[in-house]
Amino acid sequence: MTRHGKRARFYSTVDLVNALEQEKAAGRVGRIAHSLMNMDLVILDELGYLPFSPSGVRFSSTCYRSSTSAPASSSPPT
Repeated sequence: MTRHGKRARFYSTVDLVNALEQEKAAGRVGRIAHSLMNMDLVILDELGYLPFSPSGVRFSSTCYRSSTSAPASSSPPT
């Protein structure tokens, strides 16, 4: 979704973790994470609402660490 020149993506946390696991099983690791790195905002709904597998926890925490280590945008938020 793009509004006001910003790109955002909404995910149910469980759906995102499941998609990451499916991506790994298909041998295409990193495609989802790469697409999320191009977003200005990623919203994770239902974080902690439903349990997911231990490998899902590792995937989501790796994705989180990658996104928080990205360089900050030079433009101020609007």
